[in-house]
Amino acid sequence: MAENLGFLTVIDQHPAGLIGGYLVLNPAARPLEFLCTTPVQPDKIQEILYGETLLPFLCGEKIAKTLVQRAKTAVSCVFTNHAAVLPIQSAVPPPVVYVFDPPPEKEKVKTEEKKQDTSLLSFGALPFGTETGVPTEENRAAAGETGESLKSSGIDNFRHAPPYFRSGGQPEWPEFAGFDASQWKEVRIGKRTAAVPCLSGESFQQIVEEVMQLAKMVDIREPFDRIRLAIEEAGKAA
Repeated sequence: MAENLGFLTVIDQHPAGLIGGYLVLNPAARPLEFLCTTPVQPDKIQEILYGETLLPFLCGEKIAKTLVQRAKTAVSCVFTNHAAVLPIQSAVPPPVVYVFDPPPEKEKVKTEEKKQDTSLLSFGALPFGTETGVPTEENRAAAGETGESLKSSGIDNFRHAPPYFRSGGQPEWPEFAGFDASQWKEVRIGKRTAAVPCLSGESFQQIVEEVMQLAKMVDIREPFDRIRLAIEEAGKAA
């Protein structure tokens, strides 16, 4: 069994469209393969015909499924922070695990020193081959008041996927047409909340144990920062 892990997210780079990124890491959290799509933009007819099923079609069928099937490196598990990707579970062999975004901070950071610390945490992931770096003033401003925000989750400006939280700051499943969230169960993986699929023919507990074992060296949320930043750099170079 391959011990590599896949991380997949979708970013809305308005007005260009949706861009998917897929990063494969080895057990030591080092990159083995990275793929990204060109912007995907639905036309008016698609918006009308697909209706509420448009988002899972674009993020799942058009973007996520294509990236996973195109990758040359086998993985034991695919993590995503975008729920509209999850319907691809029926089309790919490895478990597709949903990583919830953390709840927003209850209090604003009051000092500039704390703001800087928070921004370094939220925007600390760097593209491949980069050893050190300093967040931009724009990133500091974005991260200073919200801490671990959607932007640091790799889905900045994503109009179709706002954060969902239950009362008390607990994560809540987003709802969209054609998706059955009951097939996934919430678990704790390290310090993160995730949802692991109940695959037919396999023990749910066994799947959870395998995922936890595979992810013991990785913060399962941090790679989404790498994907977002890599896509941004690719956009600048284009």
